[in-house]
Amino acid sequence: MPNTPGSSDIYSYQRKEIRAVLKEDVRLGITIAPTAAAIDVGTVLGLVTASNHYVPYNNTNTDGSEVARVILAEPVEASTGTQNVSAFVEGVFYKDRLIGLDPDAITDLKAREPIPNILLMS
Repeated sequence: MPNTPGSSDIYSYQRKEIRAVLKEDVRLGITIAPTAAAIDVGTVLGLVTASNHYVPYNNTNTDGSEVARVILAEPVEASTGTQNVSAFVEGVFYKDRLIGLDPDAITDLKAREPIPNILLMS
């Protein structure tokens, strides 16, 4: 039977703009670790030292992901495998639109090397 309009499930994503200045950002290709849950745009990510894969930042971890490194630039679906995506390493962002941002992450993002250029706007 042919597929008729409106007869199948359609999933959509409504983009959430996290950047305060749209043309002043730098992105980096990163690898996300397997994840049981989707990860939204604007999530602050840390790098797990042993695997060299990014996961949501958590300042209580002790695996490397306790240091905020980048901000996720695109949504990530739950997956049992790694996923290659882009993340912001430089730019101007609305801090109330970032997920997982805490005072330690703000310090990490402003002070990290080699590109300490993430500016957070209120």
